[in-house]
Amino acid sequence: CNQPPRIYIMDQSVTSEDIGTPQADFQDIWHHDVPYSTMKAVLYLEDTTIENAAFCYSLKSNQFSLSRAFGEYSYSLKNCNYLKKGKRFPENTKYFNMKEQKQLTAPSNSLIIFDASGSHKRGDFLKPSLSRKSIFIDYRVSSSFGNFVNRSDQSE
Repeated sequence: CNQPPRIYIMDQSVTSEDIGTPQADFQDIWHHDVPYSTMKAVLYLEDTTIENAAFCYSLKSNQFSLSRAFGEYSYSLKNCNYLKKGKRFPENTKYFNMKEQKQLTAPSNSLIIFDASGSHKRGDFLKPSLSRKSIFIDYRVSSSFGNFVNRSDQSE
């Protein structure tokens, strides 16, 4: 598949009422983007700390196992039902290696490159006055339904 990477800018923040509550974008729960190895990059445009929701990754969670394959399949079926009902779906960590989790704080202009098949999430915002600006570069080796839907609004 010779599609260019999907690039988007995120400017994220929360109000004081949002602190400690689930976020509407679902990025605050542990998830994986796809079941196959694929690269994604995050460029922090400002200093990113634990207080303004630094990126989290579970090391070795991208490794294949039969347990993970079964978990991805059953989770995909559950996800469809949640999405059809407009509900927030639960974290998918039961079948993944979640032994070592890291929160990646870094100064402005830092680039994080990771395998998006591993479990990851945005950290929790701890202060309402802080924001987190970043650029995401999402490269997929093969097309998935999600990529097709996300790219359908782009001109050819």
